[in-house]
Amino acid sequence: MRINPWVVGAVGGAMVLLFSARKAVAQGVSMAFDIIAGRADKQAKWAKEFATIAAPIVAKYNLPLQICVAQAATESAWGAAAPGGNYFGIKGKGPAGSTTVTTQEEFTPGTRTTIKDSFAAYGSTAQSIDGWCRFVTASRYVPPEGSNVGARLLWIWAAGYATASNYATFVSSVANSVAWRLGPEFAINLSPAQKQLAATLSQMKPEARRPYVQQLAKNGQYPLT
Repeated sequence: MRINPWVVGAVGGAMVLLFSARKAVAQGVSMAFDIIAGRADKQAKWAKEFATIAAPIVAKYNLPLQICVAQAATESAWGAAAPGGNYFGIKGKGPAGSTTVTTQEEFTPGTRTTIKDSFAAYGSTAQSIDGWCRFVTASRYVPPEGSNVGARLLWIWAAGYATASNYATFVSSVANSVAWRLGPEFAINLSPAQKQLAATLSQMKPEARRPYVQQLAKNGQYPLT
């Protein structure tokens, strides 16, 4: 059999191109992992620094540190978006007045509406954390006695803290990403029953969530573990 040198050259060239392509893909994947790892490191560093400030403040109110850190990370995009020093997306007027911010609300599950609203302003990170503590210890946001961290997070959401239909599960995932880097004390692990409740609430309009969990509590079905 006679081997055509042009075929050999073409195959060899194709193999070189294939090798180069694989190398480029491998380098691209490596760069992507480096970027992701770098972002995770920055987020963990931010969470650790924020938690150091928050720990003694939330302790005074007997509140879970992991909810505080995870909500702050969620609402402020890991500290990158905290207009008026507001790390928790709390509306109204704060010690330093208020700021007008363009935001999105999910008044109907799955549909986001862009609005402008007034958000509380604070003079320091510690002041913002204290503002969150005061906010979530108002009677509306206090869950039934015996609620664990997951049940407390669900109650805060259902009571009207946020309109987003995936809020509780998203905050939980943020907390667990922090825990992976900093330790299990930062985790918020929703139980199967809590995940089911989150799924049920996610299908409701925001104003219907609070009466639903209140009825569960009245029936002795809340807190969920």
